[in-house]
Amino acid sequence: CHVGYDMMFKVAGELSKGKGSFLLEGCINPVSGGKRLLQTINTDNQDIIEIFITARDEILLERYYNRAGSKNRHEAHGEEKSRVEELRNHLKTCIYKPLNVGRHLLEIDSSEFPDKNLDLTLEFLRKVS
Repeated sequence: CHVGYDMMFKVAGELSKGKGSFLLEGCINPVSGGKRLLQTINTDNQDIIEIFITARDEILLERYYNRAGSKNRHEAHGEEKSRVEELRNHLKTCIYKPLNVGRHLLEIDSSEFPDKNLDLTLEFLRKVS
């Protein structure tokens, strides 16, 4: 897991040296990850927009269980249904909040109204762009 984040932060650092836009996605620890992200990227060239998406724990567990049981999952994911309890315990102890690394923050609770949330996100992006 750490190797993946190491690579993601390195790529973000390189991309931030340019003038183009990029998207960085992941479940990043807000304490260590947010600080590391700010140390890695060149914020002089970037107008950072953070979109923080969450849902109630029971919704996250239901979505995970349904995805794990999908026939479309690659075999590399292993037996994910057996890890539902592990995820439940993780949700009780994890720090899950925005990184607060940019000037713009949109927080979305995706528990309900996914179509409305998409409209709100697009409206927000139009305003800050």
